Amino acid sequence: MIKIDRDTMEEALNRLAETSEEAAIAKSLVEGLKQKGKTVKAMGFISADGTVAERDAKSLSSNEFQKWNNELENAVADSETYENKRKVDELIVRTYQTISANLRATNV
Repeated sequence: MIKIDRDTMEEALNRLAETSEEAAIAKSLVEGLKQKGKTVKAMGFISADGTVAERDAKSLSSNEFQKWNNELENAVADSETYENKRKVDELIVRTYQTISANLRATNV
């Protein structure tokens, strides 16, 4: 369990400030890779021969497609990690604000 005091809240705020750009870059990388996947699949489809179903299967099993898929999985993991850590830090800040407000209300 996390002890939520002023120091913990300040650390959370600092982490949020320090990781905002990195989190945005990680998220945009995922979006870019999703678009790139369509191109990788299309290029594999065009270079394959056979029926449409065979060409589709070959494009999905190509080395380039597998490499792209691994890149996407890693990018999604990084992006989700940033997002989850930032959500925890946001919760810490909000909880601290609530605790502070409650303490002020009882001291009135």
